[in-house]
Amino acid sequence: MKWNNVDKILRNEKRYLAVSKISDRKKLFNDFISLNKKAERNLARSKLEKTRTDFVDMLKDFENLTSDSKWSYCVHYFYMDPRYQNVDEKERENLFQDYLDELWEFEKKRERDEREQMIVRMKEHLKEIPLIKISTTWQQACDILQSNHVWQKMNELDRLEAFGDYILALDKEQEDERRKQERRIERINRLQYREFLDECVAQDLLTFKTKWKKFVKDYQNEPRMYNLFKQYGSTPYEIFEDVRDELRER
Repeated sequence: MKWNNVDKILRNEKRYLAVSKISDRKKLFNDFISLNKKAERNLARSKLEKTRTDFVDMLKDFENLTSDSKWSYCVHYFYMDPRYQNVDEKERENLFQDYLDELWEFEKKRERDEREQMIVRMKEHLKEIPLIKISTTWQQACDILQSNHVWQKMNELDRLEAFGDYILALDKEQEDERRKQERRIERINRLQYREFLDECVAQDLLTFKTKWKKFVKDYQNEPRMYNLFKQYGSTPYEIFEDVRDELRER
């Protein structure tokens, strides 16, 4: 409405006349119109979003829809639906294509998830097959697993990933066990060497005055000392000096 029309309609309204200045009345009118316009725009936007949401819901209800579906094919199923008719003709196909893009992302994610689950299942299966060892080749694995029902459902790359991951895990497990065994032996060697030094102390063959070079020369064939030279960690000299320090303090 225009200001002139409102002024004529409300000329005899007491609440209108309560504002004495015309300029103030006009300002209040313009403020009121601005608020109404904003409310109308918000309402129109809400209605538009609602029609778009309803249109997408209509697409979701169509069970045969995939990311490869064609608009020209699908429109025959929708054209009588009010949710289809409420959307502007120019916007329908754009909303359809946007939904197909989301559907494509969803399908790809679901496919990736399913493949990852199959790989995990296959690695669990491999643990139950004694013939699959760390030395098993890819071709040997293919021959062994050709009748496995999980293996048959997988593509070549996923099979290779499952097999490769499993062999790497076996290799790491074997390496961890080897290192654990080495550390155990190293610890035993250190304890035995320390026992040897204690025996020398008990027999006065090692005192705080004993020199390292002479000690090594005298006992160079002692296995308990020789074994310690072949490993990492504390050296025979460092342990020897620790014993000498203890003797010196005593």
